[in-house]
Amino acid sequence: FLGDAEAAVEAFERAIPLGRGLDDAQFVGFAEVYLAEARLACGHYGEAAKLLRRGAASLRRTGPPVLLRMAHSRLLVVEGLLGRTRAAEASRKALEETPRTDVVLLEAWNDLFIALGHRLDSGGTARGPSPGGGDGCAEPLLEVDPDRIAGRAWSGWRPRRCSGRRIQRIGCVAQARRARLARRLLSG
Repeated sequence: FLGDAEAAVEAFERAIPLGRGLDDAQFVGFAEVYLAEARLACGHYGEAAKLLRRGAASLRRTGPPVLLRMAHSRLLVVEGLLGRTRAAEASRKALEETPRTDVVLLEAWNDLFIALGHRLDSGGTARGPSPGGGDGCAEPLLEVDPDRIAGRAWSGWRPRRCSGRRIQRIGCVAQARRARLARRLLSG
């Protein structure tokens, strides 16, 4: 979200037909989800929703579970932004029915989108269980294996299952800080 989303849209639109030409369904699936993310960042919600709905329908039959979860977690946000409560609920249900995978970093991003989708659906308050299970407070984001550190700074560190609730809490803090800043600016 810090890059040039329009350039990303153009790049994915060029790359996806090439992936289809190579008959690389997995590449195309990931690229379409990332294209939808770029469209979301550009404010093209309708286009993002259409792409994600089409992708989710196809992935339900043939795609890897992590990719299906990626599509539905982003669709949860897009449908929430568009005010489509029933469609958002359908994505929430699909996420509950699709088992969480061991692909930690992709699931961490899924957690972020799920948490955002919950906040959109609930008017800014947390709703339902944490996407990672539990409340996420006691679980560190990184786990250290001291036997593997062996002189290399990051070799002993590995990501653990990240909880969307934790990321959601960071968003709440940021929202509160913005509100305080806005009050100060308006009062002063």
